Amino acid sequence: MSRPKAENGIVPRSGLRGNIELWTPDHLPLGTTHVDLPFAAMFSRRLGFDFVPAMVGFEVRACGFVPAIRGVVVCTENASALVDACRAEIKKRQERAERRSREEAMRRWRQLIRTIVAKERLRKRYGGFQIADTNADFSSRKAGKAATGPSSQSQLGRAQAATAIAAAADASAAPKDIAAHDHQWVIVEDSTTKSDLGRKRCTICDLCVTYESLV
Repeated sequence: MSRPKAENGIVPRSGLRGNIELWTPDHLPLGTTHVDLPFAAMFSRRLGFDFVPAMVGFEVRACGFVPAIRGVVVCTENASALVDACRAEIKKRQERAERRSREEAMRRWRQLIRTIVAKERLRKRYGGFQIADTNADFSSRKAGKAATGPSSQSQLGRAQAATAIAAAADASAAPKDIAAHDHQWVIVEDSTTKSDLGRKRCTICDLCVTYESLV
């Protein structure tokens, strides 16, 4: 059986399916070329070339066996221009993907550097004072009283925040020549303060801390 031949730039079809069955290279019509590249059908339409999808076999899908389409068949005189267009599009998309990947990597690096700089700035600004004793004092008070409901928990959170801020302010004003030590606290009686606030002073470095009474 003789193979069909392309004439006047028209690629012969196989039956009514509108494709060509390429079971082997010998089934390729005379005067045609099989272009198995991405975007081959798209650029064949753009360039105005007559083309036919190439069915090279069958593949298994969820619905069973379906035709496997790989590239297109065009006339040999149009194959070179089609291949060049497909390769140029592939290269352009690869460069675009690489550029987006680099931009995303740079964005993540900038975000990481900003986070590190912000953490270092906060550490230098607030990392010098010690609030371990004040936190322990509030922990002991919390253990002594059972927290009931969201209102008491929010009140305790506000008290801890106020104590931490007061400790930071007093620690910044404390003498710088005092060596690191464990604070020894004594309660300071002060009639000028509100009834729900108290003050305590370290007997070593004279650090004063204002705290809110939970009683």
